[in-house]
Amino acid sequence: VVEILESRQLLSNTYYVSPSGSDGASGNSSSSPWKTINRVNSQSIHAGDKNHFRGGSSFSGSLYFSSTEGGSSTSLVTIGTYGSGRATINSGSKRGLDIAQTAGFSVSNINFVGNGMYSNSAEGIDLHIDFSNKNVSTFNVNDVNVSGYGHEGIRIIVDGSNSSVNNVSITN
Repeated sequence: VVEILESRQLLSNTYYVSPSGSDGASGNSSSSPWKTINRVNSQSIHAGDKNHFRGGSSFSGSLYFSSTEGGSSTSLVTIGTYGSGRATINSGSKRGLDIAQTAGFSVSNINFVGNGMYSNSAEGIDLHIDFSNKNVSTFNVNDVNVSGYGHEGIRIIVDGSNSSVNNVSITN
């Protein structure tokens, strides 16, 4: 018996986050948004997924994406704002955005704010590849404000031997 397996492609999702939302909501529409960054961090994010924070609103916490998440050069994970104004991620003494061992991200039209240069010893946005033999591609940052961090505003570091990050763009 021979069974033919069809190829399947994961569908991408759009997630919305608003201070008036609920972490028990689906998060799949602006009328049923999640409420917190913790809910975003608990969701497995894949290529093509979009994470939109309500414009003019502030969110406490630090966004984190692990090596099992991320996009590709042709299907990026996006992080940005929906509605009017710009959303702000207030990360306190932690990184605003921590992307570990992966890439395929586009970050735009959003603010990352730490609790001050002398109170925050982290980076605002940190893309780091610590694994060996890990080659990742595509990291775009456009029209993003980063302030209040004691280390770099945006840091891209490759510590793993024979590893690399390709196709990086930081504008505006």
